[in-house]
Amino acid sequence: MPVLQKFRLILHKIGIVLAKKVNFLCIRLALSLHETGCALAITNKLDCIRLALSLHKIGIALAK
Repeated sequence: MPVLQKFRLILHKIGIVLAKKVNFLCIRLALSLHETGCALAITNKLDCIRLALSLHKIGIALAK
């Protein structure tokens, strides 16, 4: 019986370590995805602003 309990404890500890590592990897992955998402959003925003400015300039030129 004690051997089985020791074995269960070892498995439990391994499980906790693995869960922590997986959780850490998931957090790291989520952070990197978030950062790339922010970077993409910023570049898209810049592109949109640039596009809007050029359309605005075209509009002014056409109006003249």
